[in-house]
Amino acid sequence: MTSYHAQRRASLIARYVLLALLAALWLFPIVWIVLASFSYNDTGFVSTIWPKQFTLSNYTGIFTSTQFPFVYWIRNTLFVSLVSMVLSTFVTISVAYALSRLRFRHGEAARAAPRRTAGPHAPAEGGSVRRPTGGAAGRS
Repeated sequence: MTSYHAQRRASLIARYVLLALLAALWLFPIVWIVLASFSYNDTGFVSTIWPKQFTLSNYTGIFTSTQFPFVYWIRNTLFVSLVSMVLSTFVTISVAYALSRLRFRHGEAARAAPRRTAGPHAPAEGGSVRRPTGGAAGRS
């Protein structure tokens, strides 16, 4: 019969081995794409994992191409994402402020509901934490 610590160690090792295998499985396509970007290829299909000839021509070609204005596309995407971020943040903050100031029927009950269901040590209606009574913890 094995001890609890030996079983726990074996379980931990098995979990880490499984996590390492899954990480390798999920990272493999990303590594393959990065390595394929450094290979010289005219067709777009790469049949080997490790490139036979390394080159940076794919990267220089994408930034200097007149047929596909990649730099313009990246700049446009950055502008749209920044404007979207600022607008959504402004709308979210405005709505949160309006809702915090809004008074409605049964508002106190709605605000107190999450506290009542949060567990035995959640703040009570008065805002204080309920402590267990009796035993060593209850004595002062």
